[in-house]
Amino acid sequence: MIQQPGRILKNTISLLSSYGLARVSGFIVAVAAARIWEVSVFGDYQYVLSFTGMFTFVATLGVNLLLVRELARDPNRAPEMIGRALAMCIVLSGTSVALVCLMGFVIPSRRHLLPLLALGVVIVAMEGINRVLASAAHAAERMEVETLATALERSIFLGLGILLLLRGEGMLALLLASAGTRLLATYVYLRYLRRTSGRVRPIWDWRGMQSLALHSLPFGMNVILSLVYLQIDVVMIGLMVSSSEVGIYAAATSFIVPAGILAVSASQALLPRLSTYLDPDARTKPEG
Repeated sequence: MIQQPGRILKNTISLLSSYGLARVSGFIVAVAAARIWEVSVFGDYQYVLSFTGMFTFVATLGVNLLLVRELARDPNRAPEMIGRALAMCIVLSGTSVALVCLMGFVIPSRRHLLPLLALGVVIVAMEGINRVLASAAHAAERMEVETLATALERSIFLGLGILLLLRGEGMLALLLASAGTRLLATYVYLRYLRRTSGRVRPIWDWRGMQSLALHSLPFGMNVILSLVYLQIDVVMIGLMVSSSEVGIYAAATSFIVPAGILAVSASQALLPRLSTYLDPDARTKPEG
């Protein structure tokens, strides 16, 4: 059925490099932070990352995977679908920030982390927007675009993060560095889109956004179950024990997370190709 195994292998390796670089750079910064910060500060940092990471679902509803499937079948729909998806992500991101602020007041033991939690959700929202922008390149099986964006973002974050830690900076500086480097990835995706699809802007079409949200729910449920599985342990432990114990637990479990990178890379490389073999009736397609 698949006539170009070489292309699929290349895309798998490209995505494996992208995901691997993201994991490795994050791991190195985390190890450096664990060695430089106090254990309690590192525990708070890991709590912020795990807590806000669960809002990835709220920020995108899995719409980026829906876009990959639909744009693999019809690339000409990219400006309209990505525009509506961007508008939807902006609305959902604002909702996520509000939810985090509300939950921060509900959980008194972590109320001192509220500004950092809000910033963490903004970073998650930026990552969600980048995934939406990357969907056109992913659908066209141009995974090297994603690899370039990730390499630029993560390599600069790695260098900047280590520098900030050595200067004695805290969590706020590290999170701001993470937000700033994500803008570099945004620039790479926008350049690719401008060259292939023209200028892309948010399209405030509420009916189209509702259609996208509805059709992306199956993808979103898969995303949220995966995120809860990977993140809920640190969040729950953070509610029951001290920040120092959270830091020790997070440092130990960080070694096992990269184990699933190969499977994720292979499945994501196959998604655009498999999407072209089964095209449902037009009535089931999202608007845009």
